[in-house]
Amino acid sequence: DKADAWYLLGMIAHEIGQQQNAIALIECAVERKPDVAAYRHALGEAFTAMGEHDRALGAYEQACSRNPQYAEAHISRGITLHTLGRLEDAIDAFRSATAARADFAAAHYNLGNALHDAGRMKEAITAYLKALALAPDDSATCNNLGIALARQLRMEEALTAFTKAIELRPDFAEAHANRA
Repeated sequence: DKADAWYLLGMIAHEIGQQQNAIALIECAVERKPDVAAYRHALGEAFTAMGEHDRALGAYEQACSRNPQYAEAHISRGITLHTLGRLEDAIDAFRSATAARADFAAAHYNLGNALHDAGRMKEAITAYLKALALAPDDSATCNNLGIALARQLRMEEALTAFTKAIELRPDFAEAHANRA
């Protein structure tokens, strides 16, 4: 059985930007081992790189159904749902990611982004604070926390968050603009 070899070749093709080849190779791996969630997740990544979000979503959903504890697949699913404008479904996917791995800062960050875009600022702030507890040096999370705090008219806290984002990444133009 050479499923892993097909998968690895597909990942190489994906990394060098040959998405059609990546898809064909990873599909060979999936045919040989259809229950391996990582193969389906990789297939979703290749579809995403091609802008084929509906096909990517299908691959991510299959990865999640095969391994409900696969937090990365839930995050990819959530990002795709968010891209497709399906915010409540994206929020559910990110919550599944945080349930699978409570210590995964990216899951909390992406949950915060989806909650923010859904207009649920208090929940977004909570998600960003959890992400920062896990990854305190993430400038993007600091910046997005500042935006959510400003929308709640918590200006002093927002200013602190923007300042921290700039301290972490001095060339972060958006954080500079937000602080101004």
